[in-house]
Amino acid sequence: MPGFIRNLVLRPKNPGDPYIVLTFWESEAAFRAWTESPAFKEGHARSGTLPKEAFLGPNKLETYQVFLDSEVEGD
Repeated sequence: MPGFIRNLVLRPKNPGDPYIVLTFWESEAAFRAWTESPAFKEGHARSGTLPKEAFLGPNKLETYQVFLDSEVEGD
């Protein structure tokens, strides 16, 4: 999708704790366009990418802005 940078899926060390899915986007507008797209609906209709224990609880969407990034480019 336009504006997509990368995706991270964090598996909990403690069974029963939630999985965390982090997506990185060039802008909030790009993220919103993705969530309103047919590709979003199709991708979330299939749960085969993650194990079934990732879906034990309700989904919760939280959005954040980057405040500090320790990644150093050019080294």
